[in-house]
Amino acid sequence: MFRDGRFLVLTGLTLLYLCSYQQVLFGLPVAMDHDGLKPSAYGIISLINAVGVVAFQPLLQPWNDRRTPLVVCATGAITLGLGMGGNLGARQSLIGYGLAAAVWTLGEVLFFSSIMMVVERLAPADARGRYTGIWASTMGISALIAPLISSAALNAGGPELMWATSLALGALAAAGLLALKRRIDTAPTVPGPDAVDLGLAPGRT
Repeated sequence: MFRDGRFLVLTGLTLLYLCSYQQVLFGLPVAMDHDGLKPSAYGIISLINAVGVVAFQPLLQPWNDRRTPLVVCATGAITLGLGMGGNLGARQSLIGYGLAAAVWTLGEVLFFSSIMMVVERLAPADARGRYTGIWASTMGISALIAPLISSAALNAGGPELMWATSLALGALAAAGLLALKRRIDTAPTVPGPDAVDLGLAPGRT
């Protein structure tokens, strides 16, 4: 598993995505408080997120079904980044934060609706539990890293830098996922010894 280059790249890109996504928990409340909004405003944003997840899933499924999972994940990553960046224009406005929340919620639904299909495609049949476990550890790791990112950005440049950083993380994750798609699509059909070491064998796609 640790010689499977494509899986390790996917795990790293997931971590980038999640470091942006986790700012919903760590950076957003601080930014809203900085803008003078009441704590109840964050509750409204959480409600928009919950309603959006329920509403977007059935609406997006037909579109998802016509695209490869990595394209859906990349679309979700850049959409999440744009939603986080949208918080730059939401300063001191609950409506602005609400509109941004609708965008990053869309990115959340797109990414999580397809990412496990990619993990399962990369994992051998007898190692799916190990692959899934390692991939899922990115959620816990991102919960440790994301507060460090937001606090450093807030101290260095305020909410503007924090949201710009979140946008950049989403964009980097999207670009990496599209590059990974090309790597998977061009995997050799007849593996040699080197291909097995890199995780390129057809049985692992």
